Amino acid sequence: MKLRKLPPALPHSESPEKKGETLMCTHHPDRIEASVNALSRELRWHRRAWLLLLLAGGAVALAGAAGPPAGAELRATKIVLTDPSGAVRGTLGVEADGTPALRFFDETGAERLAALVSATGSSVSVLEKDRKTAAKLMVEGGAPRVALTDRTGTDRLWVAVRLGSPVIQFLAPDGVARSGLVTMNDDTGIAFISGSTSTVPGLALYDKNRKIVWSAP
Repeated sequence: MKLRKLPPALPHSESPEKKGETLMCTHHPDRIEASVNALSRELRWHRRAWLLLLLAGGAVALAGAAGPPAGAELRATKIVLTDPSGAVRGTLGVEADGTPALRFFDETGAERLAALVSATGSSVSVLEKDRKTAAKLMVEGGAPRVALTDRTGTDRLWVAVRLGSPVIQFLAPDGVARSGLVTMNDDTGIAFISGSTSTVPGLALYDKNRKIVWSAP
């Protein structure tokens, strides 16, 4: 029996997977290593940049929290102090007439303490809520004086140094001095004035019922 000769086998075509494997294998190992190294360097650079940015932000925040450097000036026309409810309790500023003033207020808004430096002199006043009854310390015209006022705001008592001598004066409701104690030229004396139109000083002693028991002249 005669055998038939088979035709030669056709070339075997490569599958897509095989082609892909072939393509992948064509990359040189040195190139892959170079790419990895470049990527690593870029990541390290980004990390350093972010770290520097964070450090700079932290430095700015700390500088802001620390406030202005020592010796820096704070300039303002008026500073207002408020309590937790927002009510004004104090002010420090220059008033319309150019007088620098420090004022404190109570919970009702009434002024209770004031310190002023005006063109005529300096003064510190401690006030009642009515702003009339007060104790005032002032220096005017080179003469220091303590004044106590009544509920109308009228000065009723002065303790002062006038013409180089210490003086205590008691004033009537009209503001006119009625009596006082003064030292003049190292001599002491007590003066009583009987009326607002009197020109002659007098001295009188009263009993507990306010009756005159002795007087001169």
